Amino acid sequence: VDVGPAEHKTCTITNSDLPLSVTLDKSATPGSLPEPGGLFEFTLTITNTSSESVTITDLDDSRAGDSPDYAISCDALIGDELAVGESTGCTYHATYTNVGVYPNDASVEVTDDDGRTATDGASATVTVEDQSSTITVDKVASVSELPEPGGDVTYTVTITNDSAIDDLTITSIEDDQF
Repeated sequence: VDVGPAEHKTCTITNSDLPLSVTLDKSATPGSLPEPGGLFEFTLTITNTSSESVTITDLDDSRAGDSPDYAISCDALIGDELAVGESTGCTYHATYTNVGVYPNDASVEVTDDDGRTATDGASATVTVEDQSSTITVDKVASVSELPEPGGDVTYTVTITNDSAIDDLTITSIEDDQF
């Protein structure tokens, strides 16, 4: 067997940073409440989907001003470092009592040690559903019978708000005796 001179091959290795990525998930519990509404809980979950550690540099939420505990729970995450695949999150509460739909958008920004950034956003919507007003009307006579020739009868009419709505306005009262 004839062996020739050894061949030398040159190989070039380029080390390039992979793109940064982050995911933001947002949920709301409950998704809806009947009127008069009430307390909703929002949860933000941030996951580092990059191939290197990142630092949370910004976290914004469109409804943060509606919540007294957002700053305590969520703003506190700014500056936190997330290892590859690591998640962190926060929960805050907001109260909505008027009938309507309340969209809620959030965004997060992370930065690596080279100053590169990645962002993601998520949304959750809650609803305060309109409820029909219900009332009960009771009418009671002061006497049920009068001897002839009759006389005065006093009627007492009681209107009760049976709905979950605190304030109702009586717009008309009709009685077939008057």
